[in-house]
Amino acid sequence: MRKREKSPFYKVVWFWLCLILILTNIFFLLKGDYIKRIENKLSNNKIDVVANPEYKRKVSLFKEMPKTDSKIVFLGDSIIAGNNWEEYLGSTKYINRGVSGARIKDLIGELDNLNLYKPEQIILMIGINDVASGNKISDSIEEYLSLIKLLKKKYPKSIIKSTALFHINEKKYEYLNTNVKLNNQLIDQFNDSLESSLPDDITILDINSEISDKNNNLNENLTYDGLHVTEQVYDIWMKKLSLK
Repeated sequence: MRKREKSPFYKVVWFWLCLILILTNIFFLLKGDYIKRIENKLSNNKIDVVANPEYKRKVSLFKEMPKTDSKIVFLGDSIIAGNNWEEYLGSTKYINRGVSGARIKDLIGELDNLNLYKPEQIILMIGINDVASGNKISDSIEEYLSLIKLLKKKYPKSIIKSTALFHINEKKYEYLNTNVKLNNQLIDQFNDSLESSLPDDITILDINSEISDKNNNLNENLTYDGLHVTEQVYDIWMKKLSLK
């Protein structure tokens, strides 16, 4: 008996079914690799928690800038660097020497290259990258005190105002930094140790009670990524600093 040939319609359907199956397999293979690459990227893309390779490059730019009279100098990491201080200070002369990724020892090592000139006030906020990097709190505080001592020696007439580290929003932060062990308990340990160790003539400002929720987390509406803060926080901070 003659075998019945399959209709053209059947062949077309079979072709498309096979093609869909192949494309589906390719999609899931690529998706799996894409997700893995994204996870690796997030794991490696620590937000301001390790020494930034661009740090020395940026400091070298500071070194080339001409020295000018400045009433206020801001020193620190990306929390300092990321704010538009001119919006608050207007015509008041200031210098922003915040560098993303900066640690305490970075400021100590590069202080001569920051090109400061007789500031009336030095606003200092530094240490979050030290804590996040796993440094011992006691070692970080010792470095902080060394930085204060050096600043006082170089700028004896300057008023130094220190700011306590802001809390993080742990849920948001951990989502982007799965391999970084940073939490508010460590931040509080750093702040408490710093406050009890600073010389009497150095004031420290702590606004965490005003920006944290009932669970001691940085309010989720006041942060973009769990670490860096919104303009509302800068508003509170500036009012408390009373710089004008």
